[in-house]
Amino acid sequence: MTSPPGFVYPSGVKGKYPLESLKVLRGVREQAAARELSDRAAALARARNEVARREALLEAARERARAVAASERDRLAAGELRAADLARAAEHARAAAWHEQTLARDVAASKERALHTLAERDAAARAFGMAHAELSLVERHYERFRAACAREAEKAEEETALERWSVLRLESRKH
Repeated sequence: MTSPPGFVYPSGVKGKYPLESLKVLRGVREQAAARELSDRAAALARARNEVARREALLEAARERARAVAASERDRLAAGELRAADLARAAEHARAAAWHEQTLARDVAASKERALHTLAERDAAARAFGMAHAELSLVERHYERFRAACAREAEKAEEETALERWSVLRLESRKH
């Protein structure tokens, strides 16, 4: 019987795949890698949503600060503000600037987390690719093994049929 490259089948292969445990292990590894990839992709989506949410908060804070500043400029131009109002407006502007800085730091931190999550997702994708390739390799080997078993069984059937024919032929000549 001819063997696939890299593996020599013992004569009289009866159908038990010698690498069955490896095949199962590779299948389990591929499933685990697929779950990990799925988890990492979901984590990346959550991280990107968090970045978008924090950027929206920052933009809303900036818009509010612009609206308040425009309103105060209009009131100042109309002469409706006193010195105490201007002091309160300056204090409000400082608080708004501090709030914007805090939100900007939050956005930067969430972007950093998203980049880290992206790297984890990419690593999980590579691990899944490797696990899938390893499983495919074992499955191709398994198919070659099954084909060799089928050829061996066919050869055995042919030999049995030939032996029966020979026995019948010899018996018919004796009579």
